[in-house]
Amino acid sequence: MKSQPADRHIRNIEATDYESAQWRICRLHHTLGYVAAILDINGAGQLARHVEGVHDQKGVLQVRWLKAPNDIERNAFKIAWASQVGDGSDLVEHFIGEVQIT
Repeated sequence: MKSQPADRHIRNIEATDYESAQWRICRLHHTLGYVAAILDINGAGQLARHVEGVHDQKGVLQVRWLKAPNDIERNAFKIAWASQVGDGSDLVEHFIGEVQIT
């Protein structure tokens, strides 16, 4: 059974990568923590209530949302992924289900 957004915690956000490298998964968890902190500072709500999962596709961060993200949420991922805890790039793609959103 899939968790409902109200029941979710940051540990429920799935983190995957294209080659099962532990360092990539660790980097994704650091990125999630960075994003959660940005959202906390901006009073933008609980990350886990909005994000289903993240995936590192050869340095491109793919974020799977439970609902359409707002600008603060999108920018938080861009900032975190471009930082020293992320990939150092601003290559972030957003999805709802399998559909990429712009």
